[in-house]
Amino acid sequence: MKKTLSGWEDEYSIEDIIKWCGNHDVQWKREIRNRIKQKEYSSVLDVGAGCCSEYYGFKNDNYEISYTATDITPKYVEYSRNNGIDIVLADMECIPFDDESFDCCMCSDVMNHQIDYRKSIIELLRVAKKEVIITFFKPFLEDAIFGKQVPVAWGMKKKFPPDAHTSGNYELVQVVTHDGLFSIYEERGLNQNMEAVCIYSFFDKAKLKKFLDTLDISYSFEKQKENPEKTNLYLEKKKS
Repeated sequence: MKKTLSGWEDEYSIEDIIKWCGNHDVQWKREIRNRIKQKEYSSVLDVGAGCCSEYYGFKNDNYEISYTATDITPKYVEYSRNNGIDIVLADMECIPFDDESFDCCMCSDVMNHQIDYRKSIIELLRVAKKEVIITFFKPFLEDAIFGKQVPVAWGMKKKFPPDAHTSGNYELVQVVTHDGLFSIYEERGLNQNMEAVCIYSFFDKAKLKKFLDTLDISYSFEKQKENPEKTNLYLEKKKS
């Protein structure tokens, strides 16, 4: 497991992930499932699925679909397997399935925990037959507002500036590759040594689009209605 993702295994409990990500009935998840149902996809791979809320979402919708999941966190994989879900332990940059194994691949609120998105997107497209759906839970760099905590009266909680997208508690790190693809992420120091075991990346949308333009796909961005700082990205493979 990558150091920047080790918090999920070492710091966050099953109860944490269910509390944060386990509600399959939120509007944006329903809308993505509705898209999958309208397109009549018969199989889906849920990448970085955590505790597999969408498995229960499709069940609740009474929609018959072959659901498979991956996650990089061993305890979440064990939890879901114990609940009868088809899930494998895997890094999203190396998905252990053949080309075009699934009608659709979902990757919900996971990409912003990566430093780079290129290998992951290529892998998602490789194993998808028709479409990849990615949700970004942080705003793109062009829209991000970086804030710092403001101390208030003794004994009261600290408050954040309006519209700030970072906690202000952790260090913002600028990362520039030789091609200048990505720019900045927020370190989350959660272990006893204050090492970053979770990150929140703020990707440059213009550079992401430039990368997508090199692929043989059509794509569209859609801001979530109830969460305007969050974005859905739909990648559709062109029919041969």
